[in-house]
Amino acid sequence: MPAKTNTIVSTDYDSVRAVDFASRFEREIAIFTNLFPNIRMSERKPGEQLYSRRAEVTLNTTPVGEGEEIPYNKVSFTEVPVGNVTLDKQIVAPSLETVLKNGYSEIQRADDDQLFKMRNKIATSLVNFIGTGTLTSEYSTPDFASAVSEGIGQAANWWENANLGYSEFVGFCNTLDMYRYFGANPPTTQRDFGLDYIKDYNGISKLFFSSKIPHGKIYVTPGENVIMDYVNFRNADVQKMGFNFTTTGERGLIGVRINPVGNRLVSELLAVTGVGLRAEYLDGIANISITGA
Repeated sequence: MPAKTNTIVSTDYDSVRAVDFASRFEREIAIFTNLFPNIRMSERKPGEQLYSRRAEVTLNTTPVGEGEEIPYNKVSFTEVPVGNVTLDKQIVAPSLETVLKNGYSEIQRADDDQLFKMRNKIATSLVNFIGTGTLTSEYSTPDFASAVSEGIGQAANWWENANLGYSEFVGFCNTLDMYRYFGANPPTTQRDFGLDYIKDYNGISKLFFSSKIPHGKIYVTPGENVIMDYVNFRNADVQKMGFNFTTTGERGLIGVRINPVGNRLVSELLAVTGVGLRAEYLDGIANISITGA
């Protein structure tokens, strides 16, 4: 005899679990994109070559007379390969014994840990690519605040000369450098998407700090310079493969699948995403040293 209508079966829990994981990942990405004014999203395919750009600005040397039109500076762009689109494939599989011992909440804890680590991989990729900025300065910066100001000045000058628009600057610094500078009067900090930052400091909308940023380094760039590449798991070809991924959001940033494995008595949650970060212009990132550090 078939189950009565609306009987709650195990597959219902699987569906809720998959939707919960996918939607929480999407919300985390939304938090991240809100941190960067005018970040751009770019749909890609696995294995696709990614590029950042370098721009060489040639300043106009012809005198401009009174009332004459000022010519634009010439900008030449060169594409720089910065890696390929890769899939981050993760799986967590709580056992029957674990759930019987600790309750179903053990599955939630396992899912939470996997989500946390996938999010942190994206945050780490941001810190890694920001250090590839090539816009340096020979100006001596005796302290932390001077280096931040120099970074803003260098970035603003470069983007203006390249005839590129921008809205707000974001900065990155080492955790110890920041706290040592402020000393006994540390600023109010915030934390989102696993990233620590202070708001509205010295002309920067958000100043991120991390132990992964080298000592004595300040990086500054407009939010427009950050690109988030992603693979869309709502893609029709992916659906034809029969994985039955659960996705949420219009971009399908993550595919989630629940798979109870009977011969091992574990409940697998498989999650795959193709989210990555890069800069559009490497020389649009000011890379400043604190010479007095």
